[in-house]
Amino acid sequence: MRKLAAELDVKNPSLYWHFQNKEDLFDLVADAIVGECVLPEDGEPEAWAERLAETARNLRAAFLEYSAAMPLFTGRALLGPNGLRLSDYVIGTMRRAGFDDRTAGYAYLLLTYYVVGFVIQETAFGRGEAGEARLREMNDLLRGLSPERFPNIAAIRETLTERGLDERFELGLRGMLGGFAGERKEN
Repeated sequence: MRKLAAELDVKNPSLYWHFQNKEDLFDLVADAIVGECVLPEDGEPEAWAERLAETARNLRAAFLEYSAAMPLFTGRALLGPNGLRLSDYVIGTMRRAGFDDRTAGYAYLLLTYYVVGFVIQETAFGRGEAGEARLREMNDLLRGLSPERFPNIAAIRETLTERGLDERFELGLRGMLGGFAGERKEN
């Protein structure tokens, strides 16, 4: 709080008129980032998976835009106005598509867990040249493994170290949404 007060050129106690503590401030920052997620227009209930996939992509884009703030999302409930808007949208999309309330709630939680976790790993690993260097390092390490001892890793080594995070994100998203499709109650 002292650093923020100095950056804003205000006295530290004046911040407490707005925030009880730094966790309150972090909640607001996290909520503001979630607010950058554009939610798709409501449409036909049958297009629920497409809308949730678009929501996940938009949330990932918002998180990547503010990637330095990703540690704020670890263990933080998204209960600000923007987090509630996101949860109500996902839950409502699922309910209108014929999913029971429990599955609709799980869908919201798992969708946000997936995006948060993916982006935390994506940004922690490194972007640009730093990320490329880490991938080369990892590839060298995997190349040095004994194919007799680790035949499956040796067989797909290149797959583990190639770029293509968008493709991986989409594959995981399709797998998750496909799993939900099997949970849909009969109309």
